[in-house]
Amino acid sequence: MRALSLLALLGVGCDLSLDPDRLVDAMVDGRVEDAFADVDGPDGADAATDASIDASDSSVDSAIDTGCAGCFMDGSCVDGTERTACGTGGTECTACLGSANTCVDGRCQVERAAVDLAAGLVNSCAIDRLGALWCWGDVSRSIHGSDPEDGFRAVRVGTREDWRSVTLGDDFFTQACAIDADGSLHCWGEDIDGQLGLGPSPGNTTVPTSLPALEGRFCTDVSAGPLYALAICEGRVWAWGENSSFRLGVAGAVVVSTPMMASTTVRMSRVAAGDGTGYAIGEDGMLYSWGSDSDGQLGSGGVGARETPDLATTLDEWDSITAGRAHACGMRGSELRCWGAGQRGQLARPTTSESSPVVVPPMGTAWTRVSAAGDWTCAVNAGGELYCWGANDFGQLGREGADGTSPERITIAPVSDVTLGPVHACAIAQDGAVWCFGANGSGQTSDPCECIARPPYRVVLGRTAPADTCEFVCP
Repeated sequence: MRALSLLALLGVGCDLSLDPDRLVDAMVDGRVEDAFADVDGPDGADAATDASIDASDSSVDSAIDTGCAGCFMDGSCVDGTERTACGTGGTECTACLGSANTCVDGRCQVERAAVDLAAGLVNSCAIDRLGALWCWGDVSRSIHGSDPEDGFRAVRVGTREDWRSVTLGDDFFTQACAIDADGSLHCWGEDIDGQLGLGPSPGNTTVPTSLPALEGRFCTDVSAGPLYALAICEGRVWAWGENSSFRLGVAGAVVVSTPMMASTTVRMSRVAAGDGTGYAIGEDGMLYSWGSDSDGQLGSGGVGARETPDLATTLDEWDSITAGRAHACGMRGSELRCWGAGQRGQLARPTTSESSPVVVPPMGTAWTRVSAAGDWTCAVNAGGELYCWGANDFGQLGREGADGTSPERITIAPVSDVTLGPVHACAIAQDGAVWCFGANGSGQTSDPCECIARPPYRVVLGRTAPADTCEFVCP
């Protein structure tokens, strides 16, 4: 069922020149005429404003054929429409014109709209709405492609169209992991210390490969850190790779090349891999942490390193968690809190460190997304505005100059999600387009002409060659 307001039928939100009487005559559903019946009466103004069609699927089809297809009072559009004619005269509805010309779930989107992103140190990846996987950046890391030009364009990884989520390690020795629609976990890239989870000495691989130890298990989340990774499969934390600072949550092991279950019986739902610290959110909404506590990043008030997962804080109802080099951030509803190292402003306050979660200012801001990596953080507010703070070595705050100790607005179209690498970021705009900014020495922002992408650069999924041809060498 979809309710169409009368004002929408009269062309509000559309470039529509249409006589209302002719529109009424064109409609086949008798309730439309009823909506106009009292327009000249004492309450006519209210009736004209409030009248609506409680349309069934068939009556919606009629409205699409003869009314304003693809453009409604609330700004949404009809799924599947592109440049649909609006009523008599063939006037086009402006809801889905230009590059964002496909309507999906009531929103105009670009053809290969992204639904998930990952950013590492020198690579980036995205999954589009069809389930295809694309990557760009350093071609020497076994993540994608082999042609040097592949570094500056999004290259399709394989031919599958059933990918659901992707993550990248934030080290020069890069690994990627992705989960498909069946919950199967696959990894590929470089394998120095078992970070692919494929067993002893498998070597580098350019093909996403299912992890034998997790075959048959349904995985729901995965996060790659430098030379290691964490995953949630059927409510349990699994870990593999290099185990410095006990970041795998597995006591005693130095290198784990085959996924092992972390030493906890708590069922988890989300996971995040920091440089030396691991995090997970329990199915009960509590936050757990393990590994290094060098800057208070365990979130437990400075208790020191621990080998296995334990409660990070007594605060409950955590919805998301993300981690950088030595700091972490998480959301509880629309409230955003960060903790750990703060020497470069990554906690959005002029402080050295916080060993317990503190609210990110300004107080009362409704945040919807957050991502941390390296020594910086970015978050999206309820209005789709993107803010970043912390380290600014490569202009990733959208400007030259010093680090930022408070949220700074990034000049970009309204966004729905953001993901950070140590020195660059990528965001999904509300129309599904991908934009990247920051360090670009390896093509990780896809910009073919700049060593630092500032302002954000549009990454087109499916482009056969870079939009521009430039000769440049980054220091």
